[in-house]
Amino acid sequence: MPADCDAWENDRSTLCYDCESCKAGVLAQIKRDWKKIAAVNVVLLVFLLLVYSVGCCAFRNHRDEYRYPRFKRARYP
Repeated sequence: MPADCDAWENDRSTLCYDCESCKAGVLAQIKRDWKKIAAVNVVLLVFLLLVYSVGCCAFRNHRDEYRYPRFKRARYP
């Protein structure tokens, strides 16, 4: 047990957070959580970019196809 953990207090506002090793543990947990959140955000961003790209391509193809519907070539037998 590190010497700084002897600083334990039962006061609800303090508890173990006056202890340097506890602060390091909390910081490590927060870093781990943020890394997971960052990975999820990257996956979500890639997914949204893919959906946006497909939507833009579909919109462009639809617009070009129906730009001049009256002037389409007639099919002659």
